[in-house]
Amino acid sequence: MKMATKYKPELCASKDKSRPVLSEPHLSVEAGRVYATNGHMLCSLPVELDSTDTSGELARAALVVMRKSAAHPDNQDRTMGAIAAGAQFVEVGTQRHKRQSMGIFPDVAVVVPAADRPGSRYVCFNAGYLLKMAKAIGAASDIVILEVPVGSLEAMRVWAGESGSDVEAIAPGAAMGVLMPCMLGDGLRERNARAGLG
Repeated sequence: MKMATKYKPELCASKDKSRPVLSEPHLSVEAGRVYATNGHMLCSLPVELDSTDTSGELARAALVVMRKSAAHPDNQDRTMGAIAAGAQFVEVGTQRHKRQSMGIFPDVAVVVPAADRPGSRYVCFNAGYLLKMAKAIGAASDIVILEVPVGSLEAMRVWAGESGSDVEAIAPGAAMGVLMPCMLGDGLRERNARAGLG
């Protein structure tokens, strides 16, 4: 299996020891993707498969070694790292990581929303700014409430929130911020326009 070295699925994997099936990224040979989730967020990353790859967990340690070996001066394509994902072991170069049987990974198809859902629109923004905004306005556990306007180039209002937040969190006088969107490409702007969402 080859995967772009810019991808870090282990950042989305769970750190909760009581949920071992979510603690490591998962290779799906059927989908040609690596998934990772902690139950609150999920990443889905494309990979190039080898005929010997099998579905199952990918050890975090193997992914770190893969990125380091891809950066080696002898590697012609430093943007791709290689892992041999066999039935028993995940191998990177000379290192072997035993695959653990931790249970059945969740059915990603049930979780991932369909593309181009009616009423949905595309918005582009700087996630780093959003995290800084969350801290600036005192958001506990980095949870925020976003007001996303219909127009894709209009400012979004941001309030500190928590799970189960209600209207009092956005009351006049509450701490809030404004996040400006980034420019979308022509194709995404056209999709927004076709949906009547600017």
